[in-house]
Amino acid sequence: MSPLSPLSELWLEWFGSVPKPAQVKSLDKWLKPKIWIDSGWTAPWLWGIVRTKGSLVYRVVINNVSRTSECTCSGREQPCVHAIALLQGWHEQHLSAAKDKPLPDWIPEQIVQRKNKKIPNPPKSTRLITEARINEMEKGYAFLEKWLSDFTRMGWKSALETSPNTLEDAAARLVNDRLPGPARLVRALQPTPGGNISITTIRRTLARLFLAARGFRHRVDLTADEWANLLIFSGITIRKDALKGGPSVEDSWHVLHREEKEVETDLLSRQTWLFGMQSDRYAVIIDYAWKKAPLPPPLHPGGAWNGTCYFYPGGGQVRAILGEGRSVAFQARDDTGSNGWKEAVEQLIQDQVCDPLRSEYPAVIQGLKLRIKEDQSYLVDRLDETYPMKVDEHLFREFLINESMKGINLFGLFVDGNFIPKSILEDGGVTSL
Repeated sequence: MSPLSPLSELWLEWFGSVPKPAQVKSLDKWLKPKIWIDSGWTAPWLWGIVRTKGSLVYRVVINNVSRTSECTCSGREQPCVHAIALLQGWHEQHLSAAKDKPLPDWIPEQIVQRKNKKIPNPPKSTRLITEARINEMEKGYAFLEKWLSDFTRMGWKSALETSPNTLEDAAARLVNDRLPGPARLVRALQPTPGGNISITTIRRTLARLFLAARGFRHRVDLTADEWANLLIFSGITIRKDALKGGPSVEDSWHVLHREEKEVETDLLSRQTWLFGMQSDRYAVIIDYAWKKAPLPPPLHPGGAWNGTCYFYPGGGQVRAILGEGRSVAFQARDDTGSNGWKEAVEQLIQDQVCDPLRSEYPAVIQGLKLRIKEDQSYLVDRLDETYPMKVDEHLFREFLINESMKGINLFGLFVDGNFIPKSILEDGGVTSL
């Protein structure tokens, strides 16, 4: 009998079997170290997070004691190609998996046997949504997935240049199937008169819609946090009294920015961004007013909310409502935030892994200066690293007025590959742009 190959011995030791040829057919493309966002080895667990070509990520974990593996991909057979690539890359030292790294929160929910259910209705949904609503949404996401596939085959350039009714009809169908969140994104693919939409924005919007549709179809495999993020993206409404029945976060919440705009005809929206000085956590309070109804009393940038916030459910969630506390007109704050783009982008990647369905990710960056190259504005940190900035002419002038030799500290949002400055943080105060 011929001896086993080293790889076969490795597979038998970890998986208890040798994978079928079909399972390793596309192995090479998953062995590239750059696509592995995070990984770790804490016996008996080997785990990693791998990024696909789009914004989708897969979470994979292997246990060499129980010889089990689990991955959030849609593969029907375990070990899947991602588990095989993780093991082989780590064994051959192509993939650097930090030893004795703290286990991610998602591992206990991942290392379970797959449940074979023809119609998955996770029990965790009952606290946020009814089964009848899930059935309605299932029709909507099935339509969305087919609609996206059809237009991808046709070519999105021609699809987006056709009559706006093409997008409006699809959005109306999604609203009818109780999916107002995806409907807003579909409508946003149609540029306003005289305006245009960047290719990056279109690509990221379509990626989020594809990811949501695929996630809903495989919802039985989602963690509780991922499921909650998907429901919020879908546009479900959670009553404030239900949120206040859950845990709260008490802190001194410094007000970083406030912005009001008309999001739809006769519908006014106000976003107020906060940062908890002890919890080191961002929060956004979103208020709405219909027609001429007044918005709630505002919190002023540079001030603080000393009290509690109740966060919406989900992993990495930033949306919150205010609890008990009091508003302070002015409260000096220490300059905090990322010391340059490298640190900020690393945090951005972690935030996107927690919730890839969100469109905006907040950040405070220290010591930035403005640079313009080929009609594109960039922000440069103290290490001369750059990141593209998106501002209108008014904000551009404001930035120039406040720019200093040492650079300025900015609060802003990562949106579609750009950083959008919102406020200048300096000497304990806040200046809205």
